[in-house]
Amino acid sequence: MTRRQKTFLALIITQAAHALEEYLGHLYDVFPPARFVSGLISQDRERGFIIFNAALVIFGLWCFLGPLRRASPSAEPLAWLWVGIELINGLGHPLSLLPFIWRTNYVREQPPNKGLKLPGALK
Repeated sequence: MTRRQKTFLALIITQAAHALEEYLGHLYDVFPPARFVSGLISQDRERGFIIFNAALVIFGLWCFLGPLRRASPSAEPLAWLWVGIELINGLGHPLSLLPFIWRTNYVREQPPNKGLKLPGALK
């Protein structure tokens, strides 16, 4: 197995663990982006969440077990498509918090010479 294949498999495993963590935390009920995507798939957001994340992991496994392992010409574009979807998923978490941060005046109320301090950050 090449380094690239190992890395891609590690990303798939990480996504599966992350999806399980989000499922156990009921993110499909409390996190606006997860609520939105889950609601697009099913009126039952829990079911939509499961379907979306299972499809994402299955697509990643298919890319790994099929085109990537066989070094098919389609392997790289398909792997990058999966990585792109994951990147959007990963960026959605912090970006969806920006309205909350702005609405609570958290950033604007920080002393200019102290920098931005996040709650719970090490002192």
